[in-house]
Amino acid sequence: MSGPLTFLPAATDVMLQTFKSTGKYHNLNGLTYLSLYDKDGNWRGYINQQSITAGVSDGGAWLPANAYTTFTAANVNAYADFNQQKVATSGAGLVNQTVNISGQYHAFGGVVYYSIYDVRGKWLG
Repeated sequence: MSGPLTFLPAATDVMLQTFKSTGKYHNLNGLTYLSLYDKDGNWRGYINQQSITAGVSDGGAWLPANAYTTFTAANVNAYADFNQQKVATSGAGLVNQTVNISGQYHAFGGVVYYSIYDVRGKWLG
């Protein structure tokens, strides 16, 4: 692709969001740019491929996290998928349990998922 590229307004506008890439453009400057679309199908612009972390699904890329949380309600399940169809650990089994958050996913649909483990290091969902 030759000529000027349209860039996203600022990195802070797209940080921790997942977009769909529909094309790659190899620019004369030697860099590769991705054409990005949001969850509503709106074109958002181009971004340098080196400045992103690519995911392999609409769940987005795994990003590191290091935090703890305690479940206080039995109606909040931990899921084994990003569609919230398969329960990995029921909320009844999590209530009043403190878990380690070791990673996070910012899914294409805008939902943030945390990868949680019990005190022995067993993945809970």
